[in-house]
This record gives sequence, C-alpha cells and structure tokens, in this order.
Amino acid sequence: MKKNFKILGLVLLFGLIVLGAKAFPFLKAMSEIEVIEFDKNLTLVLGGGGNSAILVGDKEVLVVDSKIMRGRTQLFDMVKQKAGNKPIILVNTHLHGDHTKGNPLYTGNTIIAGAYSKEEWVTENGEDGFPTEWLKDTKEISIGDETVILKNVGQAHTQNDVVVFFKNRKMLFLGDMLMIGMHPFLKEKHGSKITLYIEKTNLAIEEFQPEKIIPGHGHIGGKELVDEFHAYFADTKSVAEGKSELATVEEKYKKWISFFHMAGTNATVKYWKKELGIK
Repeated sequence: MKKNFKILGLVLLFGLIVLGAKAFPFLKAMSEIEVIEFDKNLTLVLGGGGNSAILVGDKEVLVVDSKIMRGRTQLFDMVKQKAGNKPIILVNTHLHGDHTKGNPLYTGNTIIAGAYSKEEWVTENGEDGFPTEWLKDTKEISIGDETVILKNVGQAHTQNDVVVFFKNRKMLFLGDMLMIGMHPFLKEKHGSKITLYIEKTNLAIEEFQPEKIIPGHGHIGGKELVDEFHAYFADTKSVAEGKSELATVEEKYKKWISFFHMAGTNATVKYWKKELGIK
C-alpha cells in the first residue's frame, strides 16, 4: 500500500512539474513588466498583464489598461507618483481581467470602457472598479500636448473593443486585437471572431495611419506587427481548411506563448473551424 501511495505521489509530482513548465512562460509574461519612458510625458508599461500607458497632462493623467496581479499595483504606484493630485482617466481596451483587474485601485476617477452590459462586466470582473462611462462610438480627450481619440470598433476580440490613438505621437493601442509572440485567447461568449479581428484592425490602421503600434501583449513596433499576427491567422486558417499540416504550423509558432488548451495553435485552428462551419 505504501509503495502504491509513493508511486501515486511521484506521478502527481511529475504532473505538476509538467503543468508548471507549460504555464511558466504565460505566468512570466503576466508578471514581469518593462517600463519605457517614451518621452517626458508618456510612459509605456509592457507586461504584467495587458500592455499599458501613462500619459501625463497639465491637468489630468490618462492610463490605458490597469493590468492584473502584481503588475496592477506596480502600474498604479507609477501612476500616482506621476499624477500627484491630478484626476485620472482610465481607459479599458476590453473587459478581460488581465487588462481590468487593477480597476478598483482607480475608484473615484473616470473609468471608460466599451458599451458592454452591466451583466457582462460584472460576470467577468465583479462590481469593484466598475466603469463610470460606456463608450458607444468615438470620444476625443485633450491631455496636455496630446489629442487622444478613443474609438469603440465593435466586435472583434470581444463585443466592444476600444482602440486608443495618440494623434500627435501617431501611436495606436489595439488591445488584444493584436498580440505579439502569444497565441490569442478566443472566447465565443465574449464575441471573439477572427475575421473581425482582421477587418477591424485593418480599418483602424487605415483610419489612423499610425507610426507606432502597441499590441495588447508583446513588444511595440509598426505595421509589421499586424502583418505578423495576420499571417498567424492565415496559417491557422489554412490548417482548418485542410490545406496545411497542423504539425508544420505548430512548429512555426512553437516559440509563441500558449496556455494549455485555451490558447495555442490547435486552439486557434479549432476556433477557425467553428467560425467557418468546418466539421
């Protein structure tokens, strides 16, 4: 009996090691942050959840996405240091927790999100840090030397994705409509539709003509980031349609961060099949 328990314990330990190894790159990406002082008024805070920004104006401070876990407090500490007594405007690009779990820290300030229903938001995030404004279309905000354009592009990654454009800096924040080096989390219940990822991203690029693009996760760059992500979708679609081998595409994207069955090459192929009606 003792021998059996010992074997069972070893099996469980091995299982935990395997699970930990698979989850580690994802958890690392969700915990480590990189701070980029883009200029004297703009700080980019990558990682620690979704990518964020702090834009300091003479009267207000604007923050893009509030992160999760330790990253949310690290970001908030930076925001408070830069803001002092100035009011804060927090913009959520969408409702997923890695972009919103820091919202309760901004209670008493303006919190803007897409036009989700209260039920959708509370189901995902609870009532703490509830948005004070639901964005249905487009809004312009002047922050110091910058004109910030917020636009609800509608359904893509979720039912109400918001893009943020810094007009004078020609910088576009696409939220999780763009992810670099990480497989997308596709959730039908939140409205994820890959064809709309591509369409809405291309429309935003065409409308704003950005020079710098900030993905929801991953490093900053230019339009080549969009081309890279859309190539991933084209490759996984090819597998779904039976035109390419899954193993070949998995090998191509093996360095991308995945998370068990929820985010990975095969998960995206399966989502394509469902979206395209392929059995």
